[in-house]
Amino acid sequence: LGFGDAFVAKIGRTGELLYDALIGGNDFDSATGIRVDAAGNAFLAGWTYSNDLSYTDAYDGFPPQDHRTYGNPQARNAFVMELAASGSSIVYATVFSGSDSGPGRSTYANALALDAHGSVYVAGTTNCTDFPTTTGALQVSFGGAEDAFVSKFGPDGSMTYSTCLGGSSYDSAYAIAVDDAERAYVTGNTWLNGFPLEDNLNPEFTRGGAYLTVIERNGASILYSTLLSNASPEAYAGRAVAVDHEGSAYVGATGNPR
Repeated sequence: LGFGDAFVAKIGRTGELLYDALIGGNDFDSATGIRVDAAGNAFLAGWTYSNDLSYTDAYDGFPPQDHRTYGNPQARNAFVMELAASGSSIVYATVFSGSDSGPGRSTYANALALDAHGSVYVAGTTNCTDFPTTTGALQVSFGGAEDAFVSKFGPDGSMTYSTCLGGSSYDSAYAIAVDDAERAYVTGNTWLNGFPLEDNLNPEFTRGGAYLTVIERNGASILYSTLLSNASPEAYAGRAVAVDHEGSAYVGATGNPR
């Protein structure tokens, strides 16, 4: 469709191709996260440079949704979509970013999680000063430079909550998981400078790096938020997170030993 497209493919249990399709428009597009529910519906997140994103074998263009906004085609904008189990139709799809998207302004969806009720949690990074947040969210205002974000979408694709997560410097979210109580576990890296910490396990750490932040179900408060490394901020980043049924979190990170 364009210079580079995302695609989704379903492979059967014996290796047969059940469906595949391109997701893209007139520019670069990428899918960065996927989850599947018990009914076989696929949930995808990613980013797009295109201003005419479409699903070639199913739906020509995205239906309007709350918080749907396209920026300048030269910028990256996040997207989230649900595909029906057959792969032949889109249940919903939303592109979201700030209205100041343009050269130098981008929103990346880097990871996706799915809860038992069909709600989707998207984590990523934005430098859009008016990234769409919801009233009463944990951090309704852009912190500065670059923020992590978490946006939750209900089963109908509506935005349940959306929050920035960052201080006045550079912060990113690379992975997300959800527990049985619908808390979001987010990891990435932070340069501190006001990054929200609560019940920090390592208060002596002052240099930033990998973190784990747990956001309560309502998106308005933190269960805890802790640093996991104390190196130069770019040296350590949380890249993977999982949570068990007892609420214990497991974080995988990259970087050099402190």
